[in-house]
Amino acid sequence: MVRTWFSCLLWSVTVGLQATGSNENILIRQAKESDYVAITDIYAYYVCESISTFELVPPSVEEISRRMESGKAQGLPCFVCETTAGAIVGYAYVRLHNTRAAYDCTVDLGIYLRHGEGETAWTGKGLGRRLLGELFTFLRAVQLPRSHESGRSGQRFLQVMALRSRFHEPDGEYESAPRGFYTSVGFRYVGTCTKVGYKFGRWADVDYYQIGLDEVRD
Repeated sequence: MVRTWFSCLLWSVTVGLQATGSNENILIRQAKESDYVAITDIYAYYVCESISTFELVPPSVEEISRRMESGKAQGLPCFVCETTAGAIVGYAYVRLHNTRAAYDCTVDLGIYLRHGEGETAWTGKGLGRRLLGELFTFLRAVQLPRSHESGRSGQRFLQVMALRSRFHEPDGEYESAPRGFYTSVGFRYVGTCTKVGYKFGRWADVDYYQIGLDEVRD
């Protein structure tokens, strides 16, 4: 319980980082080990205050480090947004959609920007699109080894999945597919799993979005 309280307190202290200036002054680069503390802090807000993730306890820096290094060992990238002052204000990564071998061509996407309000907000500044562009460029460049167990050749990654969680609504509220960031960048809505998570005393649904890397608009 102490770790949970401290992690939630930590993000509440750091949300005041000012989100001023053009996003063109933000450097998008691959994450390194020294970024993991900032990544842990950014993610803690979404664990404590959002249903963007179904985790209930903010993971430690050590756990985030383990996850990131595991992804790196699998050839799965993570990119961060860095200000001219050296602050990390967002990150995006992919992980395997499923660990079974035939799923090797498909990854799940995660994007998190440092929370803030008004002048301290980092959302709505185009950083998500820039992070996504770097991820897509990286993924399209990865080629399969000739001896790959699937028997495929050529480009390793072909499909990217994105998940969006939201509180469950009564039956009949699904006449129109959810829209938002993912559809604005080319993903298509492919379905909803209802009442698959429970957080903050309420049931939550998960919307699924998909894009083929051959569909990505440069």
